[in-house]
Amino acid sequence: MNMRRSWSLRLGLVPAVVFVLSGAAAACDTPVYRFAMYSPAWVPWPYEVLYVHARQEGSDDAAVLKRLEEVASGQFKASNVTFRKLDASQATNVARETPYLQELCRTRHAELPLFVVAAPHGLVLFAGKLDGADVDALLDSPARKQLCKLLAGGKIVFLMLEGKTPADNDAAERIARQVAERAGRGEIEIPPPPGKNAPGALVPGKDPAAKLDVTVLRVARGDEREKWFVRMLMQVEGDLAKYADQPLVFPVFGRGRALPPYATLKGITAEGLSGELSYIGGPCSCEDRTLNPGVDLLTTWDWPAAAEAMAKEFGDDATGDDLPGVAALVPTLSKREGDAEMAIAQKLAAELAAGGAGQAGETSAPLVADVAPPSSAPSSQSASGFRWWIVGIGAALGVLAAIVAVAIKSLRRFG
Repeated sequence: MNMRRSWSLRLGLVPAVVFVLSGAAAACDTPVYRFAMYSPAWVPWPYEVLYVHARQEGSDDAAVLKRLEEVASGQFKASNVTFRKLDASQATNVARETPYLQELCRTRHAELPLFVVAAPHGLVLFAGKLDGADVDALLDSPARKQLCKLLAGGKIVFLMLEGKTPADNDAAERIARQVAERAGRGEIEIPPPPGKNAPGALVPGKDPAAKLDVTVLRVARGDEREKWFVRMLMQVEGDLAKYADQPLVFPVFGRGRALPPYATLKGITAEGLSGELSYIGGPCSCEDRTLNPGVDLLTTWDWPAAAEAMAKEFGDDATGDDLPGVAALVPTLSKREGDAEMAIAQKLAAELAAGGAGQAGETSAPLVADVAPPSSAPSSQSASGFRWWIVGIGAALGVLAAIVAVAIKSLRRFG
């Protein structure tokens, strides 16, 4: 059930981002998990809360509506959530919505008003009534606070969602912890940074750069405080309901990017989790995150401050010396408020798509910061066109390879 129409529009921005940055990608040795923290192109996409009513809003919903409007406006701590209202009594309004919402307005009209909550990739988490406690639990929870603290500290997290069998849960956790310990000792094979004349992967156990700080966070499905978090995790992919009684392990990195999980004891393997760390801890290709699997989780955290602190800790190598567009953005991350982070990410994609002068057709937020195009851009118009043509072919082949790799990985992931 896809609630949003904008997903395909976002995917349409991918080629522009890949085309411009691929020329510099070969020189970027920033690990993926750190690049995902620094780069405004990886700002978490928002969850959407929609209030569907028939001409009149419910009097009992006034406090909840005020709270959601305050949160969406950025008056309080930053959360990646948006809020809007839909008057279902107006046929023209409903006609512009997705088939899911049109069906909801038709079949549940007598139940209106209702709240609908959807993930960034469009899957619906909930449709029903909300109260103040629900809003607070939607925005944050103890496990998410702990997760954000770990990520902000530069860690990669194996988030384990428990199944119904304690023995299976313990066995799955042991596998995840064993892989995490190996990563801490530098025993996970990490690809070498491109363009560094490296003969092969970083030497496990010997090269300090091969060491990764990985931890395991366990979440109980039955914890009432985590009910919204569990809903989010179970919608990272659309077919996870069949694993509702099985342990799931989600690799999480950056600003709360959760990759599709490994499921069941047959699917949760040291080989599979190690392979995820090879990607997350390996050098970034500076691609837009839409080329990668996974979903941004809803969090309430000061990610710009976390990015700035991480940049100070790891130094210039984490910004990519040969990526002036990205490097110039890192020091200014903490200065943006409200929708500014989302605006800069959208403007980056728009400028890259239009040669530095475009506007993002999807955003309604003001574009509050300028992004300089890469200084290495060709001065000749004909040379530029030829370069984009060549890079475009390379990007298309890269996307095809990524799709095949994800398909193979999914087969392994679920045993």
